[in-house]
Amino acid sequence: MPLEPDVAPPYPSPMEPRVAVLEELARTTGAALERMDRRLDTMTAEHRAGLDGLRSEYRADFRWLLGTMLAGFGTILGLLGGLIGVILHGFH
Repeated sequence: MPLEPDVAPPYPSPMEPRVAVLEELARTTGAALERMDRRLDTMTAEHRAGLDGLRSEYRADFRWLLGTMLAGFGTILGLLGGLIGVILHGFH
């Protein structure tokens, strides 16, 4: 013999439409989260590709800057050596 009759719903009748709406929201939320996850994965891949391009540009710029600095330093040393040579030749 059951303790409670099976006639009464587990919650008041005005709650039934609200629960149905919440269940529908729960079903659509899963699909929405899946779409958002795919979009986020796509955006992450695009972001990484953009960063790889920037890294290669930075490396090229750094190499150019380093080459310019070394050439300038070599030029200054050469000019300084030539100046010292001229000064020492004047003392001879």
